[in-house]
Formats: sequence, C-alpha cells, structure tokens
Amino acid sequence: MTTLRPMPALERVTAYRVPRPQIPVDLLLDGNEGRPPSADLLDALGELGPELCRRYPAMGALEARAAALYGVPEDHILATAGADDSLERALRIMACPGRQAIVPEPTFTMVGRFVALAGGQMVSIPWDEPGYPTEAVLGRLGPETGAVVVESPNNPTGGVATRQDVERLAAAAPQALIVVDHAYVEFGGEDLTV
Repeated sequence: MTTLRPMPALERVTAYRVPRPQIPVDLLLDGNEGRPPSADLLDALGELGPELCRRYPAMGALEARAAALYGVPEDHILATAGADDSLERALRIMACPGRQAIVPEPTFTMVGRFVALAGGQMVSIPWDEPGYPTEAVLGRLGPETGAVVVESPNNPTGGVATRQDVERLAAAAPQALIVVDHAYVEFGGEDLTV
C-alpha cells in the first residue's frame, strides 16, 4: 500500500488554528466584530432566494466598475473570494519553488502558510517598530525575490507602511510582486491604493 505524502515544503505544516495574543486585547480585528448588516439588506438578499447562494457570481460587472474607478484596463482587475484568496493566488504565482517571499513579522499568519503551499522560501524580517521596516526589506532583496508582502495596517501590531515605502520597494525589486494587504485599512494608516 502506498502512503500519500505532501510536497516536502508542507510536511511540517499543521492544521490552522487562529492564534490568540498572550496579552489582553479589547478588539480582535480578525474577528469581524463590526455591526451586523441592516435588516433592509437582509430582506433584499432574502428576496433573491437560494439561487444567489447556489451559483458562483459573474464577476465581469464588478471588475469593470473597479477598473473604471481606478482608471486601469479591465484585464488588470481580478475579483476574488476575499482577501485570503487574493493573497494565496499572488503568492502561489510569485513565491513558487526557487523564489522567495520577503515577509515582515509578526503578520497575518496565513501569509507563511500560503508561501509554504506555493513551495517558495519565506524570508522573515522583524517588524518591531511602528513603521514598515523598509530598510531591512531592501537589504534582503535579491534576484530570487518573487514577492514582498506589505500588510498595512499590520495584523496584529497595527504598524503601517507609506506610499514612499511601497514606491521604494517597487523601484528596488522590479522582478518582484509587491503584495499590499489592506484588509484593515479602515482602522488606520494611509490608503496605498489611491
């Protein structure tokens, strides 16, 4: 009998568990603790019936509106099933075997898992200051760098990156994808997409 084994990069990956800080925290941003949707929205969704949940949505109209909003061609927009899906797709493409993803830590725990799934090498940079550790990241760039992760504001520290940080990274690593995760931008920091 043959035993199935994952690719070597995944042999030490364990089941995901939501990490909880060892210090008291009043608000867990990853807990989706915002207000529930309005009754009007729930009523409107109910009128659409179960067909709404049963089929994959057509993303063309959403992608066209986003392209117009940001002034880019439609083929530059990809609507995904949430931020995790976007991060995983980007890292699977750019942090593949033989390439590196530079990731300041601590950060969103799924980033490391996505790099491992892609078979790439994660290069961890300590992020122990309020601003993005741009100088440390620039010092680790090389020809094998496929992705640089910029989570702003950072989960769990709240540290932020600036437009200048992102521009410096992009100029220094034209071969790499600068992955900007703005999942919590409403909680502080500069919107780097505008």
